[in-house]
Amino acid sequence: SLLPISSIKLGLNFFIICLESILKESFIVWVATNKTQSMRNVNFIKYQIENNEKLRYYFGDLSGEKKGSGKWNQEELDFNNKCSMICRAGLHGIRGLLKDHLRPNRFILDDFEDESNTKTVYSRNMNASAVSSVIMPALDPEIGRIELNQTPVHYDCFVMRVYDELLEWRKKGNLDEDFSWVVYKRA
Repeated sequence: SLLPISSIKLGLNFFIICLESILKESFIVWVATNKTQSMRNVNFIKYQIENNEKLRYYFGDLSGEKKGSGKWNQEELDFNNKCSMICRAGLHGIRGLLKDHLRPNRFILDDFEDESNTKTVYSRNMNASAVSSVIMPALDPEIGRIELNQTPVHYDCFVMRVYDELLEWRKKGNLDEDFSWVVYKRA
């Protein structure tokens, strides 16, 4: 589903990530616009895992740091239930990304488009092409999903293309759960 932007966006992502990591082993890649934002995302997750009393009450200590189960740093978190999260800045270095011989089962694209990379038709097409040629092939082919958290920055940006296709899908009476999109079309 597409949700309107709100102040709970980061908190909602955190809840979804934690819930999924509790239910099964997961490999999540969270892609932010830049390194600073990527580190903020990791720090938020680390803080909640280490300090949120309610989370600890319901799910126990998920921190991988104390139990020596893997990495617990600015770019990568290995939780003690075998869930892993890698945070990246931009779409570079994602092709062929594996963790313990597994492909990511979820990509979170968090404001990967901004005013600087949506100025021209060419740059907007390159953003869409990057999703189809980098992100989609890197996903686990059976259970892989892409979550888009994006403020529309142009009427023809990637998230608006997806949204427009979703509206067309709904007009035909189809269910949101069955929706998929064509990422890139040549004119």
